[in-house]
Amino acid sequence: GATQATVEGPEDSLPVMLDRLTGELLAASAGEGSVHGGSLATSSLEALKAYLEGRAAHRGGHYQAAAQHYSRAVGVDSGFTIAAFALGRVIEAGVNVADTGRIHQLVWDGRNRLSPRDRLLLDAFYGPRGPGRGLSAESLRARERAAAAFPDEAHAWFMVGDAYFHGGAVLGFPDWHERARQGLERALALDSTWVAPISHLTSLATRGGDTTETRRLWELLVQLDSTSSTTDGLRYMVAAALGDEEMRSKALERLAAQDSHAARQAAGFVQITTGVEYLDTLIAIMQGRAGTQSERNGAARASYVAAMNRGRPREAARLVSNLDLDGLGWRPLREWYWNGLLEDTTVVLRLADSSERAPFGLTAAEQRSQLLAACRLTRWRLARDDTSGVAFLLHRLEAGLTMGDSVVPDGASPRCTSMVRAMLAVRLGRPDAKALVGRADSILLLIPPKDYGVSNLVSRLTMAYLFEDLGQLDRALAVFRRGTGTAYLSTTLREEGRLAALTGDREGAIRAYVHYLELRSDPEPEVLPEVEAVRNELARLVGEPE
Repeated sequence: GATQATVEGPEDSLPVMLDRLTGELLAASAGEGSVHGGSLATSSLEALKAYLEGRAAHRGGHYQAAAQHYSRAVGVDSGFTIAAFALGRVIEAGVNVADTGRIHQLVWDGRNRLSPRDRLLLDAFYGPRGPGRGLSAESLRARERAAAAFPDEAHAWFMVGDAYFHGGAVLGFPDWHERARQGLERALALDSTWVAPISHLTSLATRGGDTTETRRLWELLVQLDSTSSTTDGLRYMVAAALGDEEMRSKALERLAAQDSHAARQAAGFVQITTGVEYLDTLIAIMQGRAGTQSERNGAARASYVAAMNRGRPREAARLVSNLDLDGLGWRPLREWYWNGLLEDTTVVLRLADSSERAPFGLTAAEQRSQLLAACRLTRWRLARDDTSGVAFLLHRLEAGLTMGDSVVPDGASPRCTSMVRAMLAVRLGRPDAKALVGRADSILLLIPPKDYGVSNLVSRLTMAYLFEDLGQLDRALAVFRRGTGTAYLSTTLREEGRLAALTGDREGAIRAYVHYLELRSDPEPEVLPEVEAVRNELARLVGEPE
């Protein structure tokens, strides 16, 4: 039937009334009016048009175009919170947008302008404590509450599935794959033409090795969206999963014509699932298509990760030689956990020590930088069984807990401090070591992914080694299996294989070692002894009777 709308107001406001009427008709015809209600209130018809254009692009999987439309809407009316919220979701999907912190703050500051339904969805998306906290068990529960409150809302179910898809493994859910699939399928059942859940489900099917489901979902996806860079990245994954060389060749051609993000996505998938076949080609495409400085930095980091996983630390060091990757603290962690190179260890430690012994700076930025260095230096030393100077550094970290949000959000959350306490207790053989390690691991699961800039991946490696030091090999193995990222992947696979063998999981050990050797098929000389040791251990396991 015909779309209808009515507005009321004084006669001298006729132009305003006409704009409002036009806006309501536009929203209704786009299927947005009854869904968002009062959230669509804006004084600008131009802003509303840009938002609706962004919604159409967003649902079709064209995230870059969606970001441009949403940005235009927010630029015209910074109080148009629903547009800023939509832009925030596109940013979280991986699109680079200038001044992302400001966008998220606009959303949070304007949340009371949203309808009750959209406000609940916003709280679910950001978590109850607002933007910048990352995904945590707390924010995941908020998403599940939103889905329970609005069981017919596709976006709510997508947020649940998306959270498990990206963070379920890291948060310790062994069945994350199934939980993600259920949420995404609910979203798709409610909105059968929405590209995002189909895209995620296709990725899950490729990772799970389900070729029949991969084909079905891919055909459905191509019917809806055959042109976006997101689909081109996934096209390569599908081709690799199906072993379709003709499709893979076409996917590489399409990636070579897209921005660098799609090739980066495919390069990550290759490392996680299929070793290194065509990885050099994907990296060359990624580097060649990086246009902005931000894209070039992203390509350099992704190339670094690939080189480190392949056992090429010298090549990796050259790739990022021109980047300032978090200064001093960045390098020792990679040297210790990932076959990195740190030939000037003494210089680095002396500079770090000098920084840490200095009084706290006057600004929040200076204090945060000092706490960041203290966290990394302390953990690196304890990982090497070196307790010198740790008491002073721990005292500094504990002081950081009281400095408040201006230095580190949530009053310098206790992740790093609790982990340092646990490491020190284990190194000193204290009777409370087991309790402190358990507490540190629970905090790691409950609190968002970054604390003093130390990644969840490094924290996970640390926790696994601590559980092993305590003789809790099953828990150590479970921690190594939390997460699906590319950073530290080769280290994780090596340790997973070793612990799986020690705990009797022969099949799991073989699987991890085979993957490790696929990644490190052509290592640099320094890494070759480790690779040979893994190859010998795999030969022993394969030769054992089942």
